[in-house]
Amino acid sequence: MSEFPEWLPVPVIAWIEANRDHPEHIAGADLIHQFATDPRAQILWDELAKKHKKLNRYLGYYLSPAQPAALASLFDDVPADDDERQEIALVILFKQLLHIAISVHAAKSEAQRAQQAEDMRQRAAWLRSEADDTDLIPNGASGIDWRLVSVGMRAKADVLEQAADDLGVYRLVVPKDRANMAGIATAMRISTVIETLFGKPLYLQSAALATMLTGETVTMEQVRDIRRKHPTRVKFVRKSRQ
Repeated sequence: MSEFPEWLPVPVIAWIEANRDHPEHIAGADLIHQFATDPRAQILWDELAKKHKKLNRYLGYYLSPAQPAALASLFDDVPADDDERQEIALVILFKQLLHIAISVHAAKSEAQRAQQAEDMRQRAAWLRSEADDTDLIPNGASGIDWRLVSVGMRAKADVLEQAADDLGVYRLVVPKDRANMAGIATAMRISTVIETLFGKPLYLQSAALATMLTGETVTMEQVRDIRRKHPTRVKFVRKSRQ
């Protein structure tokens, strides 16, 4: 019997299984398992699995399809097949959500927000340095694909740097008198990533995941209203090693 629920996408399960021995996965095993099994996340994965239907027959294309432009910013070759693109985008989304879960903080002041952003940048710089050192390890040593490890470190550094840049945007546009400020800011980040990858902001699903991550109740209306007032975008960029 699988340790994962049926609603978790098969490509995400495969990614988790394939990376169990990765140092970052070992360190974050509890968070990964919690995030992969929490039933409150089902509303998101169910929505992204939906396909257009006519006369009770599925037409084969997704209601929220993976966006080729987003994938093209990460990969040289983007599959032409809709299902393959969807599978890749689902894994990317899961990884992005994990990074958001790790970096959820409730800044109470501009000084605290600035410190959080600086901490993220320092962590990103450390990851890039570790990736440089990892490149020196003979690939395949100890049975590990070290090239893949270094690529993963740089990808996480990219996410942290993006999060550091975004932190100011999301914090500053959320009204300071909101008791659920951290929840709304987190929902904005989630909705922005989902829209970039799948073309739709999915306000309801973003609110549900933000509530799950922060413990603060966030509504679909709150996410929709603030994102319409303050449109946000994220661009996935491959950064070459300096």
